[in-house]
Amino acid sequence: MPTFAYEALDASGKPRKAEIDAASSDEAISKIKSMGFFPTSVRERKTKGAAKTEGAKAAKKKKKGDFTISFGKVKTKTLTQFTRQLSTLQDAGLSLLRSLQVLEQQQRPGLMKNIIGSVAEDVEGGSTLSDAMAKQPKAFDRLYVKMVAAGEIGGVLDLILQRLADFLEKAQRLKAKIRGAMIYPAAVISIAVLIVTGIMVFVIPKFQEIFIDFEIELPGLTVWLIDTSRWMAAADPGQAIPGAVWVVVSPFVAWLFIKLARKTEPGRAVVDRVAMHYPDVRHEHMYVDACAMAIALDPRRFDVILTENLFGDILSDEAGAVAGSLGLLPSASIGSGPGLYEPVHGSAPTLAGQDAANPIGAIASAAMLLRHSLAADEAALAVERAIGEALEAGLRTADLATTGQPAVSCSAMTEAIVSRLRR
Repeated sequence: MPTFAYEALDASGKPRKAEIDAASSDEAISKIKSMGFFPTSVRERKTKGAAKTEGAKAAKKKKKGDFTISFGKVKTKTLTQFTRQLSTLQDAGLSLLRSLQVLEQQQRPGLMKNIIGSVAEDVEGGSTLSDAMAKQPKAFDRLYVKMVAAGEIGGVLDLILQRLADFLEKAQRLKAKIRGAMIYPAAVISIAVLIVTGIMVFVIPKFQEIFIDFEIELPGLTVWLIDTSRWMAAADPGQAIPGAVWVVVSPFVAWLFIKLARKTEPGRAVVDRVAMHYPDVRHEHMYVDACAMAIALDPRRFDVILTENLFGDILSDEAGAVAGSLGLLPSASIGSGPGLYEPVHGSAPTLAGQDAANPIGAIASAAMLLRHSLAADEAALAVERAIGEALEAGLRTADLATTGQPAVSCSAMTEAIVSRLRR
C-alpha cells in the first residue's frame, strides 16, 4: 500500500507533519480529516524503483510530445483564459486533475502548455493545486497562488477561480485603457525631450560662440544654460558619457527602480513604524490562506482586517458563513468623502420581489451610519438592541431557519425590529 507524506493543521491552527498509509490520495485525505486535522499537502512517497519508472515514463512522454523552448512570462490574456476555463470546468463538476489535463491538451505548444502539464503532474502526485502553482512563478504570481490556497482551505475553489477570472479580466481591460490613454502624452513628451536635447546639443553651442565674440559678462542663468549644453554634448574635457545619454536613459532607470521597490515590502515597514506609536493595539501580518483558516477556527481574535478589495470580498463571505448568514453582516466604506453603508453581500437581485431576503444586514448598516457619520451612538445602540431582541425572540428568516423551524418574511422581520425600536 502506498505511503503518503502529509502536512496539515490541527484544531488550534498549528502545523503537523507525518506519514499515513492509504490506497489513494483521496483515501489519505479522508483518514487525515478523520484524525481532526485539516490537510494542506498530501504527496505520495515514492520508492527508488517507482521513481525510476516514473522518470522513464516522463522522458518517454517528452519524446513523444512537442519540444518547445519558452522565455519570459505567460501573457495576462493567456492566464485569464486559463483561469476562466478552469473555473468553468470546476463548476461543471469535473475533477481537478481531469480539468488540468483537458486544458493542457487544448493549449498550443509553448510556455503555458508546459506549465499546465507540470501543475497536473504535481497534482497527480498528491500536491495541492496552490503548491503546484507556486512552483511556476512565470505564470502564477504570489497573489494568484494565495487566492487559490484560500479557496482550497475554504472549500470554495470554484468560486475563487471565478473571482480570479473576473479580477484578471477587469485588470486586463483597465491596463488596456491606461495604455491607450498614455500613448498620446508619451509621444508628446518623447518628442519634446528629443527637441530640447537637440537644441541643447546643436543650437546652444552656436550661441556660445556669438556670446564669446561680444566679450561681455553673461547673466548667471545664461551661463548655467551654456554649461548644461556643454554637459549634454560632452564638450568638457574628461567627460566620457554625454549628458544626452543620461536624459534618454533616466526614465528607464526610474521605471526599473520603481519596479524593484514594489517587490519589497514598504507597506509592512510603514505599518510597523506606525504601530510603535500605538502599543495598546496588537497587529500581525498574515497570508490570506492563513487568515481564512483563522477566521474559521477562531473569528473572535480579529477586530479589524486590513486587506485588498479582492481578498476583502472573499474573507467577508467566509465571515458571513461563520456568523450563520451573509444577511446578518453590515459593512461601511468610509473615507474622506461620503460614506457608503450596505449589507456585506451588497444587493440580492435573485431574491427581488420575493419578500425573502434577510433585512438585518441593511438595518445594522443603518446603525453604523448613525454611529460613524452622524455621531448618534445612542440611536445606533437602540437599533442594534432591537435587532438582538428580535433574534432572541426566535424570529428567523429563511437563511437562518433550521430544519422544521418556521421562517418569517423580510417585511415581517423588519416590522418586528421596528416595533421593538419604537418601545
